[in-house]
Amino acid sequence: LEDRELSEARALLVKDEERERLVIRVGQLVDEYADIDMQDIAGMRVAKERLSGALEGAVDAGAVFADLVEGEMLRKRLHNKIEDLKGAIRVFCRIRPLSQAERDVGEQEVVTQINPMTLKVGKQTFQYDAVFSPGSQEDIFEDCKELV
Repeated sequence: LEDRELSEARALLVKDEERERLVIRVGQLVDEYADIDMQDIAGMRVAKERLSGALEGAVDAGAVFADLVEGEMLRKRLHNKIEDLKGAIRVFCRIRPLSQAERDVGEQEVVTQINPMTLKVGKQTFQYDAVFSPGSQEDIFEDCKELV
């Protein structure tokens, strides 16, 4: 291999190793917080913040969502329990797909889901308790049924 190719290969290897390390870290946090006291709001906030940071780092490093499902589910469970204990009102957002009529006249999607709690419209980002990309009513109910 040429020096440039060898350098690129090393950089890719370092990036892959970092991504794997971050995915493992998410798994470690899931294990660490699996039995957290769900009445300790301060402890849950710390756990949620640490888990959110680890998830964000893993996604930024290129980890696939399938590798982070357990971490995301725990983060969501912690978030919901914290909100329950605070008695807060929750706000959910569902992104509607374009209709055929809208596509026929050349309309384009302007909303992008950044993560399970954030969406972007143009250059602005918005935070919700949950953001649902187009999905069935059953999918959304499955995610929200504990709140109903």
